[in-house]
This record gives sequence, structure tokens and C-alpha cells, in this order.
Amino acid sequence: LPAGLDPVMTRWNAAVFAEDNWHLRDNFTATLGLRYDQNQRYGSHFTPRLYGVWDVSQSLIVKGGMSGGYKVPQLKQADDNIIEPAGGGRGWDMGNTSLKPEESTNYEIGAVWMSDLGFQLGVTAYHTRFRNKIDRERICEDPIGLTCMGRQYIAQYVNRDAAELNGVEVTLDFPIRDVDVSLNYT
Repeated sequence: LPAGLDPVMTRWNAAVFAEDNWHLRDNFTATLGLRYDQNQRYGSHFTPRLYGVWDVSQSLIVKGGMSGGYKVPQLKQADDNIIEPAGGGRGWDMGNTSLKPEESTNYEIGAVWMSDLGFQLGVTAYHTRFRNKIDRERICEDPIGLTCMGRQYIAQYVNRDAAELNGVEVTLDFPIRDVDVSLNYT
């Protein structure tokens, strides 16, 4: 351990979450939620959630909503003095004191169809936009390891300005005698 480096790191985080279901009609429920985070280093942040479920019929449900996401960097990600082995020892991952919390806004809409025989088919489309997405970026590469402190590479945690994630999830559930089978593809 280098001189003057304190191996003990601490940081406190507290959070509270509230959520309530509102039955606006016999066949429609809205879910409202709010999370409050307080972090010793990154301060406070509110994250909302709004979701709706519509029972269109006995066999069809339509659902969708939006929610926020908030993730503070892990201790190992948020300190320049932390370097950990990576890539089976070929490289190092290095912390970054300048990291900001990652934020996201998530949207999804989907439907679930249920048959009288116990079959259930679901399709959900989603879109997520990230701000300050936490990622890694190689800051040194050397296949021989002469210039990267004896490793083939050094990667440092960084924030990406923006990123998007889009997709579709399909689920199929059905019974075979006493066994319930669940299939999922994203």
C-alpha cells in the first residue's frame, strides 16, 4: 500500500420510497411512486414512477408507464486511488473521482394475453434514455505491457453524456401437467 493512502473508505446513503395504487376504474389501476435518495457525497435526488394497468377483458391486459432511475457510483468507481485487476489480470480498472451519478428515464408499454387453458403470452416494448451513464474507457493500451504499469491495458470509469437502450421482451408461459413452463426472449 503506497504511503499516505488510507485503505478504509466509507460513504453513507439513505433512501425512502413511497408507492400507492389508485383504482381509478374497476378495470384500470394507476401506480404512483416516488423515491428520495440522500447521499453523503452526491446530495439528494427524487426519482418518480407512474404506471398503469388496464384489464381490457378477462383475457387481455394492457400496461405501461414511465419511471426514473438513479444510481450513484460504487466506492471503487468513484476514487482515483482505487485500481483493481481486470481481464484475468491482463489489465486494471481505475476509479474516477469526477464521476457523477447515472440517471435514466424509462418508458414501457406491453400487453398480456391469457387463454382459458392456462397459456399466457406477453409482449413489452421498452425505451430507456441514460444521462451520465457509468462506463469504462481504456486510457492506456499496450499488448506487451511496457507502458501501462506492467499491464496490457488500463481502463477508467467515465460518464457517457447520453445513451439509449431499446428493445422488446416476449414471454410465453404454459402448463404441462403439474409443471409450469416459462420462456422469455429479449
